[in-house]
Amino acid sequence: MFGWLKKDWRKSPAHLLLLSKFRNGDCPERYVNADHWKAALGDAPGNVIADFVADKVVTNGNIEDKVIFKFKLTELKEIAKCNGIKISGRKEDLAKRLVERDSNAMLEATRDVIVLVCTHDGRILVDEYLDRQMEERNDAVNQTLAALDRLQFAEAVRVVAKYESSQVFPRGVGINWRNPDVARGTTRLRYVFEHVPELLLGVNNLVLAELRKAAAMMDLWGVSSAKPWCSMDYATGTHLDHDACARMLMFHASHLYKLQEYVAMGIKRVEIVGTFDGATCEACKKINGKKYPISKVPQLPNPFCTCKLGCRCTMAAIV
Repeated sequence: MFGWLKKDWRKSPAHLLLLSKFRNGDCPERYVNADHWKAALGDAPGNVIADFVADKVVTNGNIEDKVIFKFKLTELKEIAKCNGIKISGRKEDLAKRLVERDSNAMLEATRDVIVLVCTHDGRILVDEYLDRQMEERNDAVNQTLAALDRLQFAEAVRVVAKYESSQVFPRGVGINWRNPDVARGTTRLRYVFEHVPELLLGVNNLVLAELRKAAAMMDLWGVSSAKPWCSMDYATGTHLDHDACARMLMFHASHLYKLQEYVAMGIKRVEIVGTFDGATCEACKKINGKKYPISKVPQLPNPFCTCKLGCRCTMAAIV
């Protein structure tokens, strides 16, 4: 009776994001009881998925869709090999061959699987949504890079915060992107651009300038690789690759900021906590567990580190 009051879900980012999960097939049971989805959608996920079905943007998956959903690529290759079927190609290729060879066997293997997949109309909606999302992210990334070029660190922090606050599920836990800690972000970025850890003293200034920007972007965007912002066609001047060098710049800035916080908190002593695995060098093992007065904390990353991944030692307060 009052259907005209219902909002058009096609204009809702949360609904379109949920729809995108079914682009290549997924099980609706993964979402129906998810409270975070209910909060984002403003409705029970099961009701929303039912609307998708009613509006013919998702439909029940066929046998191939179920095979693709249930089995890993390695498992499909093993099944194909056992049945004398060609094992090269994508999951879709293997699923098709297996169904063509013995559809009854594949039907039996997936009889307990429930999969919904986007229809043609559903895929159009999803692809348009994902294109818009990619464009928005690229715009925010470019604005961030431009702000860093001008050394406008506060602006860079705000650009990222504005983008994240607009997402259905913003990155991180317990971060208030609508009211970002601009002072904290600005200080960390200033440390990235103004300080060089001894471990990277062999890096020339031109290379260092690019690595600083990459480290800042990694810190701002919460990513682990410098590759999107490094040309990678030059030597770093150290035993570390570009990713590791950028991480060490970011790590050093984080260490300086934490040290500043500890001093403000009245922490008197700290302990160096290392990582023990096959990739840890002797120099980092040597300082693990050592305790220092706050005024005599050694520099991190460890200047003598020879780890291929870079130094992973951290500082912990002794209370």
